[in-house]
Amino acid sequence: MTSVFLAGGITPENIKQTIEGVPPYGVDVNTCTKESNGFKDPEKLRLFIRNAKEVGSRCHAYAQ
Repeated sequence: MTSVFLAGGITPENIKQTIEGVPPYGVDVNTCTKESNGFKDPEKLRLFIRNAKEVGSRCHAYAQ
């Protein structure tokens, strides 16, 4: 069994489909959860986490 860690283009809007399509060990979320000033947007992070949890996966998330 191979563990997959997904990165790149994962957004609060597509995280459910991403996890369902390729059940990963973890996801790396960065640019798609930032504000225009380069800092993390708390609301985007909350939405990302909420949507990921709705899938019920045991996926680990890593945010830079």
